[in-house]
Amino acid sequence: MSFPKNQKFTVLEGSDESWDLVLAEFSERDVYLNRLYQRLSEIHTGRKSFAFYHHIDGDRLFFPILVGELPEAYQVFDEALYDFESAYGYGGPLCTTTDEEKLTLLFAPVWQWCEDQNIVAGFTRFHPLLNNHRYFVEGSFNKVEFNRQTIYIDLEPELDQIWSGLPSGQRSQIRQAMKYGLNVREGNHRDLIDIFCPMYRANLEVLNAHDHTYFKPDYFEFLSTKMHQAIDLLIVEKDGNPVASAIFLCYATN
Repeated sequence: MSFPKNQKFTVLEGSDESWDLVLAEFSERDVYLNRLYQRLSEIHTGRKSFAFYHHIDGDRLFFPILVGELPEAYQVFDEALYDFESAYGYGGPLCTTTDEEKLTLLFAPVWQWCEDQNIVAGFTRFHPLLNNHRYFVEGSFNKVEFNRQTIYIDLEPELDQIWSGLPSGQRSQIRQAMKYGLNVREGNHRDLIDIFCPMYRANLEVLNAHDHTYFKPDYFEFLSTKMHQAIDLLIVEKDGNPVASAIFLCYATN
């Protein structure tokens, strides 16, 4: 299959600020795909972030990945071998077409770049709200599989409509929390470091959680200083004392 002449293929690194300019060309996008979140994932994984941008005759592809070297046990040749994965959370490609022939053309230089870089495998967690698995064309070396269901709440309706849509058990738990005197407030940078982080680590230890869930201190420092506009930190308190906390990632497309 030959390539059209009117095409542009670019490989962007996480340090390239034009990353988000390219991402802005797509109407469907999310925080998981932007440059700062990919750099945040570099801190957690030790991998290096790249994004592919391919433009052919009006059709566009954007695909971010994290590349890392395979463990020594899997190094079977003289040259180092690598694999890629999507960032923690959701990832996958954005594209302006679902035509299989066009998608094959758009992805072709991506797979060639991976081959040239000795990347022998890849794993992508597709975004369940963007449904971007539909941009992958299955073939002899790539396959899309269902993993699990996810839960979401549509925040567009009025509050009373959202409330009535909750299961009765959850409404009962909220009423009990209010009766018990629990209050929720927005946190700030210091709260993230001084309240959320110790609470998060203590709960991981209680749960005997896997090592990969222990995010490094500089991960949260980057999150609170470089990405503070993309997070909401909520803290639940009883008589002024924190009893629970959660971080929510945010992304505005306008």
